[in-house]
Amino acid sequence: MISAKTKIHFGIYAASLWLANLIPLTTNASSHNAISNPPFQNVRGLFTSLESIRDWVASVFVVLAVILFIYSAYLFLTAGDNEDQISKAKRTLLWALIGVAISLFAYGIFSFVRSFLTERPV
Repeated sequence: MISAKTKIHFGIYAASLWLANLIPLTTNASSHNAISNPPFQNVRGLFTSLESIRDWVASVFVVLAVILFIYSAYLFLTAGDNEDQISKAKRTLLWALIGVAISLFAYGIFSFVRSFLTERPV
């Protein structure tokens, strides 16, 4: 069983890795030199790049959710009358469903924002 302290350390580690990936973006954004060849010529180019990032992140969530579904099923099958293991299996199943919901929510929000920013009003 993973202790609460280990979970906190893992969360801090994951957050620091995520923030470390943002450092090049902030230093590039704060430079005062004009960009001679911008990576995005228009909003559609930006959304095309963001779509590939969204697809990658969503696929990671789905893979993790499938692994958690399988692990939860294993816990249910091996629990017997052990109430602690059954509750752990239920929590694991809940977090797998939350992962799938986040993945689907990412698609919905992204599509809404894209249509809001790129479509011409009638």
